[in-house]
Amino acid sequence: MRKITNILLIVSICILGCQEKKAQKESDLSVSEFESQMVGENSFLLDVRTPDEVAAGKIKGASVLNIMGPEFEKEYMYLPKNKTLYVYCRSGNRSRKALQFLKEHGFDSVYHLDGGIKAWVKEGKELEK
Repeated sequence: MRKITNILLIVSICILGCQEKKAQKESDLSVSEFESQMVGENSFLLDVRTPDEVAAGKIKGASVLNIMGPEFEKEYMYLPKNKTLYVYCRSGNRSRKALQFLKEHGFDSVYHLDGGIKAWVKEGKELEK
């Protein structure tokens, strides 16, 4: 009986893990998807990089909120919950963390740029300084 219980537990963990990975992948947008979806009245573009990184250039129209800074956990609540958030960072790691944080704090519609601004630049997309 114990063996069956352990097997069921392992199977359940695997199923939940796969569902979580699928949900995560659905939030990842390629450069072309990100670019086409981030526009419009119901969209909010958010750069979560450090000030030094932003000084090198950002995607036009992006608001900046450094995920590494102490202000992030104080100021995220001022982000619009009624809009779809499009988040990016340098490589995609911090924006994925920001996405998870925001979803855990009541933001339903959040996507991030897979590969970050590095992928954006690699695709030949422009930055504003």
